[in-house]
Amino acid sequence: MQKKSLICRFFVALSLLLLAVPGASRASDRIVYGPRASGPDTTGRVDAIREPRTPLGLEHVPSDLAAISTGASNVVLVGQLGGATVAVDVVGDLAYAGIGPRLAILDVSNPASPLLLGQTAPMPRLLQSVEVHGDYAYVAAGSAGLRVIDVSDPAAPVEVGFADLLDDVWDVAVAGDHAYLANGVGGLRVLSVSDPAHPIEVGHAGTVVYGWEVSVAETYVYVADTGGLRVFDVSSPEHPAETGFLDILGGVRGLAIDGAHAYLTTGLGRLQVANLSNPADPTSAGYCELGGDLWDVAAEGAAAYVADYD
Repeated sequence: MQKKSLICRFFVALSLLLLAVPGASRASDRIVYGPRASGPDTTGRVDAIREPRTPLGLEHVPSDLAAISTGASNVVLVGQLGGATVAVDVVGDLAYAGIGPRLAILDVSNPASPLLLGQTAPMPRLLQSVEVHGDYAYVAAGSAGLRVIDVSDPAAPVEVGFADLLDDVWDVAVAGDHAYLANGVGGLRVLSVSDPAHPIEVGHAGTVVYGWEVSVAETYVYVADTGGLRVFDVSSPEHPAETGFLDILGGVRGLAIDGAHAYLTTGLGRLQVANLSNPADPTSAGYCELGGDLWDVAAEGAAAYVADYD
């Protein structure tokens, strides 16, 4: 994930799903909204927008709202409003934010009064990460893979391409004609986006245990892994080669690169700093015990900003 403007703000709300239910006036056809049930479904439920895997530390948050029918058929989604915001990128005076399953574009020239310019139709899943590259936004959409959005007209962003991957896509970083994906148990995936409407996988590195975040700096890709920080030489994007690894107690959740240093949040509540002056041999440069449930991190100048779920 490339360094983003620090004016980004995160907020959480539940999606409001509007459904048309033929004959729903009968008591037996009531639609009930609630957390996704476990075990076999015998209710005829139609899944709403959801993310099937809850990240570590978020187990107590409902992962979805499900529309549960007790007899109705042909339940049709007719509208959607709001949702969790965990994906934000800022380019100039425009902020690109995932709001539930939609990508919204806002004018933030006045940060105190952001103005919504346009948004996409709902996509299949909650948006996890977004990176804007030229006229396109590349969106990590969990189990819905990589989605490519044409944002040349901020008032009318439209999806033009997608790629299905082996596992959930949690993060994306774009450099040149290639997109690098943190693909959960699928490791590091490299896609050619020379034709943004038809992203094609061209490379893969399977040494990652579980990829949460990814960042690109020159010819190296850095992956936040449950085992630590992994470094890949992508001078040949079709053949990413792991050149370095830094074992981090508790694993790495969040990752920000600033010059010759990586700032990492760990599963044990630490902000860890890694020295990348030699990318083939990253070393620990120190850490700070913060406690809490740390996730994302951004670095700018002499400061690091940490998102704490607690």
